[in-house]
Amino acid sequence: MKEENAEKTFEIIITKDGKEKTDTCEIPEYTLEEFIKDSKPDIFCERRPAIICIDGYRFSVQASEFHYSFPREDGLDEYIAVEVRGITEKRIKELKGLEERGEEEYQDGTQPIYPFVSIDKVKEVINNHGGLDKKEILREIKELKEIYKPQNTALDDVLTGIANGDEYFLKILKYATRKVGLAQEKAELDKRTQEKSGEDNGEK
Repeated sequence: MKEENAEKTFEIIITKDGKEKTDTCEIPEYTLEEFIKDSKPDIFCERRPAIICIDGYRFSVQASEFHYSFPREDGLDEYIAVEVRGITEKRIKELKGLEERGEEEYQDGTQPIYPFVSIDKVKEVINNHGGLDKKEILREIKELKEIYKPQNTALDDVLTGIANGDEYFLKILKYATRKVGLAQEKAELDKRTQEKSGEDNGEK
């Protein structure tokens, strides 16, 4: 069997002659990369739960086509940069100077957004607070997915729900509308790029 504390895992092995032999090994550290994979958003829950550090410090890390991340895409296993916001504290000292509108814009106490923060910089914040609390993070991921778990509904029920202002169905409508809008913007941009390329080739 296994007994765990914050630092080590103890393996207790029962031998054939009834004697116990105990071996110890370090518990693998829970990484930011694992958090990004484990907390991947979907249509029903578009946000990740808070980053929770060993000392209880919390902050938000988000990455999708709707956030200031790179790549700016949904559902990836890896990102080069992410969007960060404070939770335990509005302002994160390790990210001073990386605010969306510059540090001086937040002197009135409003909460800054930290766009396109490198993964290494996020790890610096985590390390300064003792690392990630895997148990608490996985508990919050589970609770969040339970709250926003999908429902099996017919199209008529969806349309009725939207008409009645049901929050669940309005979330689906909002997500779909944003997806369609982004697809249209991309198609228009591709069209203009192709037209510009054609004009440039014609001039040559």
